[in-house]
Amino acid sequence: MVAPEPHLRAKAYLNRFSLLTHNTPDAARNLIPQLAAMLDALPPGRSQVYAYLNAGQSLLQLGTPAEMETAARFFAQAHGKEPIAPRSTG
Repeated sequence: MVAPEPHLRAKAYLNRFSLLTHNTPDAARNLIPQLAAMLDALPPGRSQVYAYLNAGQSLLQLGTPAEMETAARFFAQAHGKEPIAPRSTG
């Protein structure tokens, strides 16, 4: 059996992640480290950009500050920029 191309594997993983964010958010949160690693490993290009955007949108559904920060990082990476460091609250 031939392994699917990385972008197809990522698309399937992102679809699963999106469903989990709506139905079982705790399960989705457990997948975030693997999701980040998978996105970082994709070859640069349009598929990687869309994957970062898709993942960021799904993360926003979770609504916690940590997921919003990760979503911001994904959006920044989709645009080819480093994310801005969070402001200190002190």
